[in-house]
Amino acid sequence: MQIAAHPNGLPRSRYALSVSRRVGSAVARNRVKRRLRAMLRTGAPGGGYDLVVTARPGSASAEYRELRDDVARCFSGIGLRLSEDP
Repeated sequence: MQIAAHPNGLPRSRYALSVSRRVGSAVARNRVKRRLRAMLRTGAPGGGYDLVVTARPGSASAEYRELRDDVARCFSGIGLRLSEDP
């Protein structure tokens, strides 16, 4: 997983997902996108950032918790924090 963030000056964060064919079949790519959207909808950092989330090939075989831990690790690497599940 790779995440790039840039302040956007808005009161909310926006995100874009990039999941290439290397991740897997269309079904696998869509599953990864659904999982990422769900965790970003509830856990994206506030304060107005534009986020670009790029999934890597191992993302398709990862469990939800593993994917969430990877996203949280990437956020902490750029100085942001992924909110916990409600």
